[in-house]
Amino acid sequence: MTTTMDITDANGAPRGRDRIEWAERAMPVLAAIRERFAREQPLAGVRISACLHVTAETAALVRTLAAGGASVRLCASNPLSTQDEVAASLAVHDGIAVFARAGEDRATYFQHLEAALAHRPRLIMDDGADLASLIHTTHASLGAEVIGGTEETTSGVSRLRAMAREGVLRYPVVAVNDATTKHMFDNRYGTGQSTIDGFLRATNRLLAGACFVVCGYGWCGRGLAERAAGMGARVVVTEIDPLRALEATMDGYQVLPIARAAEVGDFFCTVTGNHSVIGREHFLKMKDGAVVANAGHFDVELDLEALRAISSRSEEHTSELQSAGSGPPSTSTRSRTAAGSTCSPRGGSSTSRPPRVTPPPSWTSASPTRPSRPNTCSRNATSRSPCMWCRWRSTARSRGSSCARSGSRSTSRPQRSGPTSTAGRPGPDVDVERDPDGALVVGGEVTRAGVAGCAGRRGCAGRRS
Repeated sequence: MTTTMDITDANGAPRGRDRIEWAERAMPVLAAIRERFAREQPLAGVRISACLHVTAETAALVRTLAAGGASVRLCASNPLSTQDEVAASLAVHDGIAVFARAGEDRATYFQHLEAALAHRPRLIMDDGADLASLIHTTHASLGAEVIGGTEETTSGVSRLRAMAREGVLRYPVVAVNDATTKHMFDNRYGTGQSTIDGFLRATNRLLAGACFVVCGYGWCGRGLAERAAGMGARVVVTEIDPLRALEATMDGYQVLPIARAAEVGDFFCTVTGNHSVIGREHFLKMKDGAVVANAGHFDVELDLEALRAISSRSEEHTSELQSAGSGPPSTSTRSRTAAGSTCSPRGGSSTSRPPRVTPPPSWTSASPTRPSRPNTCSRNATSRSPCMWCRWRSTARSRGSSCARSGSRSTSRPQRSGPTSTAGRPGPDVDVERDPDGALVVGGEVTRAGVAGCAGRRGCAGRRS
């Protein structure tokens, strides 16, 4: 156990080890690399500072680096994703210097960044370019010692490329996010699934039938849209890049500007890597109870200051769900605006529901546009009312053609007077009988589509025995 650490509770180490071992079962390639690193020690004496999501998957990576001989210091790139039991396991069982606490405040976050850089690293592993920013500002003296680094996420790559264009980037960086296996699989499938999981854990809301607005149609946006649609949601995409907007349209999603999408959405998620995607004017247009979230690396995609300004009350919940489908939201903020809405920022009235559609008159009832039909089944004189198939056939006949199950016939064909049934009741204008093979003969024409007979109630002669 290392004494160089800052974690929440070391007693959670056994649970953390279980989570790490479970994750490693799905990472056989990394396990093979760890075995080779343990034999060859390619990283012996190399100091590595890593600012990554402290999860079971990251723990598997860090353990591999340590097995290769590296001296690793790990801090959290996002306090909201930190798994305290995993951090405890790395510190207690593997002797890794870990500086991460779930839900840590801003001051603690930057203290942990500085602690990760305290051993003067040679290699940097970033997720959001926070370590790189410190090395180029307050810790500029470390820049000469760093020989290279990696950057994982889209937001961090954008920051570093801006620095490279300005000529101030002091060491080479591998853009991990540009790797095909990263953006096509991790961004698309991993982020898509984990974001939906976060929505469900925090809200316990049903997505089926809801309007899910995805802001941004990059690889993360594609994956999120696919997962939301797979859950039964009606997906709306907002995108400022015309080619990506066209792609979203061709993929079957409705594309709207955020100003219009704000009025119809039930769930909103920003995955753009940009800033100020959803602002005050959009919050005010949202429905009561709308759920807004950000899956990008930084929350600057949402104008949270504007949200607080228009809210009359704000509650923050960071406790975990007590059980599946119950308990308070996990790491979520619920706002009540001055207009009185709950759980959503809205200034206007709720979007009205569409009027209820009045069902058409029943098949047996008379209407001004359709003459009433005899309430008997022509194929069975003992039926108290016509079966569904016979009613459908009668209505089709009144419109000049047979129903789909009975085949089609020309409206110009002369009508035949129907035969009289054994009970003396009049039959339809079209003869319906079976040939020796069991197929229906409708108006003198054989149709295989109706071989099963009508689907009416018991007692209708058209019902298949």
